[in-house]
Amino acid sequence: MSETPEDTSAPGKTPSMGWGAIGEDQQKLILDHYRTPRNNRSLDNPDIQATEVNPFCGDETTIQARIGDGALEEVGIHGVGCSICQASLSMLSEAIHHLTPADAKTLSATFQRMMQGEVLSADETAQLGDLASLVSVRRYPIRVKCALLAWVALDQSLKDY
Repeated sequence: MSETPEDTSAPGKTPSMGWGAIGEDQQKLILDHYRTPRNNRSLDNPDIQATEVNPFCGDETTIQARIGDGALEEVGIHGVGCSICQASLSMLSEAIHHLTPADAKTLSATFQRMMQGEVLSADETAQLGDLASLVSVRRYPIRVKCALLAWVALDQSLKDY
């Protein structure tokens, strides 16, 4: 039986009151990453770097990384904006750490497909890990751009690498 994107939720998560369609566990994870962003630092001499801004709301994300032995061995981020944007950036920074640039591009494409409403396979959802908790943001179309901004920056930073 095929699920519609509206029926898709993160594995093991059920919607609760929280933020409307965003389940309580998802809400807690998003707020944790927003309040305590991972890898929130600037890197000296990064191999890749990009900044993306949404001029309509003021969200801004910067991602940097050093690449060694073919993998993203150190990641630094900086962001300003809403909780969804900042949580996505923080989760991205954890998810890409130690990936090859090619694997980071694949992860980005998978995340973006999910956020644009495509139903992912169980394996793809498992590969997203905590990032799958952002699936409920799709129920608020205006906020999808918030969740995607960091990923646009990642794609831009990897474009010429």
